[in-house]
Amino acid sequence: EERDAARARWIAGVSHDIRTPLTMVMGYAGELEEDRALPERARRSAGVIRGQSERIRELVQDLNLACKLEYDMQPVDMQPLCLAELLREIAAEVVNAQTHARYTVRLDIQQGGQGVTVAADARLLGRALHNLVGNSIRHNPEGCSVTIRLARCGERWEIQVEDDGRGFPQEVCEGKRTHGMGLSLVEQILRVHGGAVRFENLPHGCRASLMLPV
Repeated sequence: EERDAARARWIAGVSHDIRTPLTMVMGYAGELEEDRALPERARRSAGVIRGQSERIRELVQDLNLACKLEYDMQPVDMQPLCLAELLREIAAEVVNAQTHARYTVRLDIQQGGQGVTVAADARLLGRALHNLVGNSIRHNPEGCSVTIRLARCGERWEIQVEDDGRGFPQEVCEGKRTHGMGLSLVEQILRVHGGAVRFENLPHGCRASLMLPV
């Protein structure tokens, strides 16, 4: 227990120490990206630096949250949550954040899904959905269409995040823990909710299905 607590404190400390210099890098890169006095190529490079710095920030946040969930240090606020409302909020946030026309996001609430309610931590579940959509965007630089769906599957309801891109590596579909922090965190978040996640490849693209007790 002492070793686990020490590991958790070390990760939290490293995460905190990374944030300050990373914020400075992102700030200066953003200024250079907007500086019209610079050549277009230099401004594009600054944009890449800013984008990759944001990705590092997300990974640090994921690492810190995953550590807290692993050692039961993350408070989980379970409240009645309407899934359709949550999915509408996530879809709107993703659409508003997109700057490239090559990515499209579609929301699909199937018949009867408007009133489906679960006991869940809205912030954590939202984080899982953002990670899944972000995974689709990062791994399909040529563009893709993403669908966020609330679907009835027999006697239960599932949240599905589906895209028409490259698909998951085979080890992800086989449940081997060799995938990145983002998908591992999705699994952890579903586990603390008493649910599970299934990753599968489709003829064109892939799908992650979040199964929650309704």
